[in-house]
Amino acid sequence: MNRRTFMKHAVSVVAGSLACQKVARAEGAKKPPNIIYILTDDQGWTSVSYRSDPNRPNSQSDYLETPHMARAARTGMRFTDAYAPNPICSPTRHAILFGQNAARHVYGKDLAWIKKAPAWLTIPKALKEADPAYRAAHFGKWHVGLMPEDLRFDYSDGPTSNSAGETVNGVYREKDGVEANLAQYNKKHGITPPTLNGRYSEFPVHYADGDPKSAFGMTRRAETFMRECVKDKKPFFAYIAHFATHLDMVSSKKASSHFKNKEKGEKHDNPFYAAMVKDMDSSIGCVLDFVKEMNIADNTYVFIMSDNGGVQHIAQTASLADDSNEVVDSHETSLVWRNLPLRHGKHEFYEGGLRVPFLVLGPGIEENSVCRQPVTGLDLLPTFADLAGHSMQLPTELDGGSLVPVLRNCGQGAIRRNRDVLIFHQAANRIPISAIRKGRYKLVKHWLAENPGDLTSQYVGEKLLELYDLSEDVEERRDLSVKMPERTKELDNELMEFLKEVHAETKHTRRKSAYGTMLKARGLGSSRTVMAKPEYKSPFRR
Repeated sequence: MNRRTFMKHAVSVVAGSLACQKVARAEGAKKPPNIIYILTDDQGWTSVSYRSDPNRPNSQSDYLETPHMARAARTGMRFTDAYAPNPICSPTRHAILFGQNAARHVYGKDLAWIKKAPAWLTIPKALKEADPAYRAAHFGKWHVGLMPEDLRFDYSDGPTSNSAGETVNGVYREKDGVEANLAQYNKKHGITPPTLNGRYSEFPVHYADGDPKSAFGMTRRAETFMRECVKDKKPFFAYIAHFATHLDMVSSKKASSHFKNKEKGEKHDNPFYAAMVKDMDSSIGCVLDFVKEMNIADNTYVFIMSDNGGVQHIAQTASLADDSNEVVDSHETSLVWRNLPLRHGKHEFYEGGLRVPFLVLGPGIEENSVCRQPVTGLDLLPTFADLAGHSMQLPTELDGGSLVPVLRNCGQGAIRRNRDVLIFHQAANRIPISAIRKGRYKLVKHWLAENPGDLTSQYVGEKLLELYDLSEDVEERRDLSVKMPERTKELDNELMEFLKEVHAETKHTRRKSAYGTMLKARGLGSSRTVMAKPEYKSPFRR
C-alpha cells in the first residue's frame, strides 16, 4: 500500500469511526426502548436474497426472495458469524428465553429443571426489572416446556408448536395418505424422482392458505398489541416467532404462482419453499412498515434471526389441491446440499446447522454496517436488558453477553461473556454431539463416533474430534485435528470443563421432550390441539 492509498484508507477509517460515535452519542435514549424480536424457523444462512457476508457472493440465495430482510440489512447491522444456540428449534427457544446454554436445562442431568425454571431470569423478567412499565407479548410458535406466563409474558398466542402453522383457516390440516397419493401421481405422469436421503427432513407437502403459516395473522396481532402500548405510552417487547420456514410449505397462491414462473437457481429451486419464504418475508416487511408508520423508529429496536440452520435438502414435494390431499403438482429436485457453502444443515453441529441470518436495526446502529464477531442467540437476554437500562447484577448462569457495545460502534467492540468461547451441546433425547468455537477455530465432537452401539443415525458422526479453521475454511472441509493436536486437546478440555461444571448429560437416554412433558402434565392434549389465537385480546383492558 503506497502512502497516498494509506492516507485515504486512514481518513476513511477515522471518518467511519467518528460517524459511529456520533450515532452512538445521539442515541442515548431517555426512555426505555421498544424491542421487537422476530424469530424465523429453519431459515438457513443462505436462504436470503442479500449477502449474509458481504464479502461472500455465495452467502445468498440465487432463487429465494427476501426483499424486506434485505431492507433490514441495508438500514441496520448484519452479523456474518451469528449462531443459533442449537441446531434444532425447541432447545434454541428455551436457551434464548433463559439466556442459558441448553446444556444447563434441556440437556442437563437434572430432570427437575422444569420445576425450577419459573424462578429463573427470562427476557420479559429482565425487561420488567429494568422498568416495571414494560409489556411483553408472544405471537406465533412457542415450543417451550413452560407456559408463556411462567416466563412473565403478559399476553401470548399460547403453547403452540409446529402444528399451529400447518393449518387451513386456523384448523390443523390432516395429510394422511399423501405419500401414497404422490406415488400414484408419479406413476401416472411417468416420474421417477431422484433418490434423496429423506432422513434430513420431514416428508415435504405444499398447499395454499389465505394466511400462510399464520405469518400475517401473528403480525396483525402483534401490531394491535404494539399500537396499544404506544397509545398507553408503555415500552414493549414483542416476540414474533414464525412457523415458517418449517415444513409443511404453506403459501399464498400469489406467491406460489410467482415462483412457478421464475427461473430456477443452481443453489435453490423449490418454488413452493420459495413462496413460503416470500410470504414470511412480506410479513416481516409489515412490521418494519408499522414501526415507520407509528413514528417510533427513534426508540425501537428490531432483531431478526433464525432458530437454526436450514434442512440439508428437500426431497420431492407434493403440492395438494385446495380442499383435499389430492396431489395436483410436484417439484422434483436434484439439489443435495441447500446450505452451501456451509456444510450440512439442521440437526448437525457443522456451520450449516448452527450459523443463521441475524440482523439488528434501531437507534444508534449505523446503516449497512457489518459485525464479524461470533455472536449467539444467548446474547439476546443480556443485550435486551442492557438496552432497557437494567442496572442489577445479572445471574452468573447466563452464557451470553451484551451486544450493545458492537451495535453502537459499527460492529466493533468487546462482547463480555462468562467464557470467551461459544459452546453448543445436545444429548439425552438426542444423539450426543457438541461443538465449541474459540476465535477462528471450531471443534466438533461426535460422542458416539467410536462407539455407536445400536444407533445408526447419520448424526453419530465418523470421527470423535474434528477441528476446523473457520477463517480459511468456513466449508469445514479440512479437518486439522491430526495436524494440530494441541489445539484440538485445548478446545476439547475447555468444552469438557464447561459440560462438567453445568452437569450436562452426555449420553443418549431417550428422555421425553420438555415441551411434550409440559403438555401432558397440564392436560393440554397433543401439539395438534394447541392452535394460535385468531385475534389479540388485551390483558390490559379489563
